[in-house]
Amino acid sequence: MGLEHGDRDWVVMLFLEADHPAPEFSLAERMLDTLVQVMQPSPSITHVEMYVPATDESAAEQHFSTYLGATGAAWTSGYGDGMRFYLDPKGNGASWRAVPVFGRDAARRVRAECNLHVDTPYPSMTRLLNYPFSVPPLRAFAGYLDNRCGTAAHCAALSARILQSCMPELNVPNSSPWYGPSTLYLELARQGRMVAYAAQERAEATVESIVDTEDAAASLEVLLRGGDDDVRALSERSAIAGTNLACKHCVAAGVDADQSLVRQRQKELARAVLRDSWIGRPARLARLVAAKEPPTLTRLPAAA
Repeated sequence: MGLEHGDRDWVVMLFLEADHPAPEFSLAERMLDTLVQVMQPSPSITHVEMYVPATDESAAEQHFSTYLGATGAAWTSGYGDGMRFYLDPKGNGASWRAVPVFGRDAARRVRAECNLHVDTPYPSMTRLLNYPFSVPPLRAFAGYLDNRCGTAAHCAALSARILQSCMPELNVPNSSPWYGPSTLYLELARQGRMVAYAAQERAEATVESIVDTEDAAASLEVLLRGGDDDVRALSERSAIAGTNLACKHCVAAGVDADQSLVRQRQKELARAVLRDSWIGRPARLARLVAAKEPPTLTRLPAAA
């Protein structure tokens, strides 16, 4: 699965593991962060967002979610300091995990659905942003909450709503307000789902050349451990190949269900997509713009 006839058939769900509240958090944000951590099952996840692949030619944005302090759900390439939020090793950089979601034409379908949910607001703080409806005993009433497009939702409920709307074949079973970040993670990463992905991959597998296989492995190594300049030098095709290989590694680890390996592979996938999204792709887009700019003509001095 992955890159097939120019169509990508995966998206990635990015999950932020619980950590100490950031120093700049307000009192309300600290209380909410603690509430989300305490009320959820293990692993404790405090945020989830969607990473939707895009071609460099499209220049389309790739991260979608809703955030505290933002006016509503949005594509987030312009959200604050992205490099710091996603990659700072002293902040969130080491706390991201990622889970691939496979489906035919998934990126196109998810992107189109996300566009319908732009500006979806957070629920009211007086209802603790609806998080109590994502845990027992109030979770029993989650199915009664308004779940139409555009109605208020926290990050996990919005992500579940989008997946259920455009990818019903995933069979995400509960009403979207039922899910918190941790329970959505557990649903999307469960072993049975990874087994199904692996079986589908085997059924649709095509023979890859040795050159393609080596390029994917080398590109993933660059995305995980290469210098920033090496990441910037990757072509779009190589970046896709490396990320696709990281997705496959996640699936294989999920099938084996060795939780230490699952966590390692999920963190590798998160690092690969985030380094490409915030380091590699901006450089590729800049090269595309430069290549399209007409050359500057130097006017020769007039003859005497």
